[in-house]
Amino acid sequence: RPVMIASNRIYVLNSPGPAEKQLIWDVFFASRGRGRSLEFHAPWLDGDSSLRVVCASIEDRLAGLAILKPCPALGEPEAGMVGFVCVDPQYRGAGIAADIMRTIRQEAELLELDGLVLWTGTPAVYARQGYQPDPIDVLVQFQGSAGSEGQARHPLPVLPDGPLGARGFPAFAQGAWMLESDSARALMLETSIGPALAEWEGQDEAVAALLAHSLAEPFWINALASDGLPRVLEATLGSPLDQRPSSRLVLRLKPGMTAPFPGIRMLDRI
Repeated sequence: RPVMIASNRIYVLNSPGPAEKQLIWDVFFASRGRGRSLEFHAPWLDGDSSLRVVCASIEDRLAGLAILKPCPALGEPEAGMVGFVCVDPQYRGAGIAADIMRTIRQEAELLELDGLVLWTGTPAVYARQGYQPDPIDVLVQFQGSAGSEGQARHPLPVLPDGPLGARGFPAFAQGAWMLESDSARALMLETSIGPALAEWEGQDEAVAALLAHSLAEPFWINALASDGLPRVLEATLGSPLDQRPSSRLVLRLKPGMTAPFPGIRMLDRI
């Protein structure tokens, strides 16, 4: 469904082709010195008919894109996630990203979504388009247990089956491994700032005991505001070493809507 916006040709795909995938890899991963493969980070790019890939071309050359992905069925309000916003370096400064984001909003309205959610390190860029902070998740760092016995780390080539799901790893993840006990499981990510707990199974006390038993070094946990695990970890391991606010932004698309958007787990984000 091509439309003309400014001097750029904007078109929408239901799945990325080789050129779109290459642009994502080159701009979002390789140019930032991160990433292992698109299959490792985003296996959902293939076979998800709910995706909207909004692309911009200049003189028939792909110049930029962004992806709109409806959130998992988490109840109302219904939101879509925006991610992989990429512009070829030679076309930056031409308003391409703004054109793409306007079309993302149009697509969301066609899908009758209530709003859009994204995570970014440059919130001012999106604030100009109406996105507002929505800090319902937090990154907290705890000191591991000095008496930890430690546990061997066996890297996961893919995410395991079962409740933790096979959803791919965040762009900043360099690897992952699983910690397990009889009553808990913890999916850990290897990142440039240290180990990070992405998701877990079991009672909070059992998960905290597993982490205290397995980790001697400082580690991070990405948690939603509703999670009780950070409080249990504080009681188990002491006060946090560091805490960083959420980089989540939202754009409400329906007038008068005040209901909060649902929390979205790290492995479900784009």
